[in-house]
Amino acid sequence: MKYKICREDEKVLSLVGLFFSIISMIKIKVNMRGEKMSFLSTNKKLIKCEICLVFMLILMTVLSFLLGKNMLNLSGVILRFISKCFIITLSLFINTSIVICINTIRNGVKQDILGKYNIKKCNLILLVFLIFVFFIFAYSLYTRKTFYFWDYANYYKIQNNTSHYINNCTDTFSIVKYIINSIHNDNYNNFLCVMLECLVEILPSTGVESYIFIYMLIGILPVIYVIYLFVLKLFSLLNVKRPYISLILCLAGVCFCPLFYNSAILGQPDVMGIIFIFIIFGLLIDYSFEKIDIGRLVCLFISTLYLIIVRRWYMFLVIGFYASYFVMLMIKVILLKDKSLRKNIIKNVFIFGLISLVLICIMLLPLFVKIMKYSYATNYAFYNKGGLVYEIKHQKTFLGWFYTWLVILGIVIGLVNRKTRNITAMMFMSLCFTTILFTRIQNMATHHSYLLLVEYFVIIFVLIINIMEFSFTTQRLRLFNKFDIIYCSKYLIFDVLFVLFSSTITLSIQGNCKSKVFSSISLKPVHRTDYWDILKVYDFIQKNVDDGEVAYIIASSGTINAEIFRNAKLPAVTNKITSGCSPSGTGKFDVNFFEAKYIITCNPFEDLVRDEDSITKKLSQILDEMIALNRVELVESFETKTGHNFYIYERVGGFNIEDVYLAQEHLADEIKNYPSSYAEVFDNYIQKMSKK
Repeated sequence: MKYKICREDEKVLSLVGLFFSIISMIKIKVNMRGEKMSFLSTNKKLIKCEICLVFMLILMTVLSFLLGKNMLNLSGVILRFISKCFIITLSLFINTSIVICINTIRNGVKQDILGKYNIKKCNLILLVFLIFVFFIFAYSLYTRKTFYFWDYANYYKIQNNTSHYINNCTDTFSIVKYIINSIHNDNYNNFLCVMLECLVEILPSTGVESYIFIYMLIGILPVIYVIYLFVLKLFSLLNVKRPYISLILCLAGVCFCPLFYNSAILGQPDVMGIIFIFIIFGLLIDYSFEKIDIGRLVCLFISTLYLIIVRRWYMFLVIGFYASYFVMLMIKVILLKDKSLRKNIIKNVFIFGLISLVLICIMLLPLFVKIMKYSYATNYAFYNKGGLVYEIKHQKTFLGWFYTWLVILGIVIGLVNRKTRNITAMMFMSLCFTTILFTRIQNMATHHSYLLLVEYFVIIFVLIINIMEFSFTTQRLRLFNKFDIIYCSKYLIFDVLFVLFSSTITLSIQGNCKSKVFSSISLKPVHRTDYWDILKVYDFIQKNVDDGEVAYIIASSGTINAEIFRNAKLPAVTNKITSGCSPSGTGKFDVNFFEAKYIITCNPFEDLVRDEDSITKKLSQILDEMIALNRVELVESFETKTGHNFYIYERVGGFNIEDVYLAQEHLADEIKNYPSSYAEVFDNYIQKMSKK
C-alpha cells in the first residue's frame, strides 16, 4: 500500500525538520546522581498531612452535628461554611493520597542506576513539555467559539450541581451521602468533581473554558508528570545509560499525540484516569510478590479503586491489565526452581487479590449490582459499529500510520529483546484483552481510547529505548577519524522521530490532517460561523415559550442537536427546551414530543445515524404527517451561515392523543425491541393522559 504526503504535510515537515536538526546537534553531557528511597521516607510528610486532614474532616463533621442539633436557627451561615471547608478538605485528602501513590512509583529504583541521572536536566526536559501542553490547552480555549453539548458539557454541569449542593448544604453527613450515592448510582458520578473542588472553590469559574483550565491544572499536567516518573523508572529497570534523548522522545510521543488531547480539550476530564493507570503500571512493573510490600500494595489498591470510580468503563482495563500481569507472573513462577519461593509468591498474590477484591466489592457493591442488571450489550448496540475488526481500523485512524507502525515495531522489537520482552508481552496482552472485552459491548470513541492509549505509549517507550540504546551498544566506527558514525546515526534517528512526532501535532492543530500518515483527529479550535444564528433561535424559544412549556428539536448530530440549544448560554441550562431523542436503546423515549408547544426541525436534516429507519428520521416522518393533518403550523424560520434552515412549528389545539397512536405505529420496532425504553413509556403515558 502506498500513501502520499500532501503539500501541507511537506511544508510542516520541512520547517520542523530544519529547526530540530539544528537543535539536535547540541551534545548533552551525562552527569547524574540520585538515591534509593523507601516508601516511608518519600511519603512521611504527606502521610502526616493525610492524618491531619482526616482529623479535620472528623472535627468538621462533629461541629456540623453539634451546631445543627443545638443551634440550627443561629448557625445556618456557619454550617454552610463548615460544609464548604469539609468538601475542600476532602478534595485535598483525595489529591494528597494520589500524590502519595505517585511518589511510590519511584520506590525500588536501583541506586546505582538512578545515581547516574542528572535529575535537574530531566526535570528541565519535563518543564519544557509541561509548558507545551499548557500552551496547547491555552491556545484552544482562547481561540475557540463553540457550543458545548452531550459529554463535552456533562461534567461541567455535574460540577456546577455539586458545587451548588455543597454551598447550600448545612450537613456534612448529607454531603458524604450525596457523593456515595452518586458513585453507586450515576453513570457520570461526581468523584472527579470532588477531586477538582479544592480549585473550583478558589479559582473563579465563569464558564466551560475556565472549568477545562482548572482540570488541566489538577489533572492533565499531573498526567505528564506521572508518565515522566514512569519513564524514569523504566529507564532504571532497563539500565538505560544515556537517557536524555530517549526521555525527550518518550515525552514527545505523549505530548505530540492528538488522541491524548482530543476529548480533554473538548470538555471531557476522563483523561485524568491515566494518572491511576500509570501509577498501577509503575507499581507492578518491577514487583513479583516475593514479599509483602505494604506501602506499595496500599497505593495499588487506592489507585485501582479510584480508577474504577472515575469511569466505570475503566474496569475493562483493570481486568485486562491484571489478567496480563497474572499470566506473566504465573509463567515466571512456573519457571522458578525454588519451590518455597514459588509457594510464597502464590500465597502473597492470593492474599492481596482476595482482600482487594472483597474490599472493592463491599465498597462498590451497588455499582456492580447495577452493572450486572443492565444489559449494556443490548442497549448500547447503536455504538457497536462492527466489533473487533472495526475497532482495529478505527484505532488506526485515530493514531495515523506513523503511530500505528511505532506500536507494531515496538511490539516486535520489544518481544525480540530479552530485556524488554516481559514488559512488551504484558502490554500487548493487556491491549488485546481490553479491546476484546470492550468491543463485546460497543466500539470506542476518542475518550474510550484512553483504555488503550497507555499501552500504546509504553510500547512506544520500549521501542525508543531499544533504538536509542542499540546505537550505543554497536561497535563505534569512525570515518576519517573525524565523524562518529554512531553519534551521527543517533541524532539522525532522533531528528526523524522528533520531526514526525512534532509534525503530527502541528498538522492536527492546523486541521490539515489530509494524509493517512498522521492522525485523523483535528485539534484545530472550533469556530462556529453559525454561533449568533443559533442564539437567535434560542432567544425566540426563550421569548415565546412560557414557564411550564417546552420546545422539542428534531435533530441529533454533532453539528445540530437539542443539547446545543439547551446549553447555548452555559452555565445557565434552559428548561424550555427538552433533551429530545437519543439513539434507539440508549435512552427512554421523550414524551414531551406530544406536548411541546413548538417542534423544531432543520434542513439539511441532521442525524447521527445513517440508517433510514433511525429514531430521528422516524420523528421527522411523524412531524410530516402532523403537518399534513394540520395539527401543527409553521410560525417562524431561521437561516444560518452554514446553510441550515430552521423551521419552527407550533402545535394547534394543544395535546392530541392521536399523535401518540401515530407515533406508536412509526416506532413499532423500537417498542418491540426496547420494552423498558419505549413500550412501558408509551403505556404509562397513555394511562396518565387518559385519567386527565
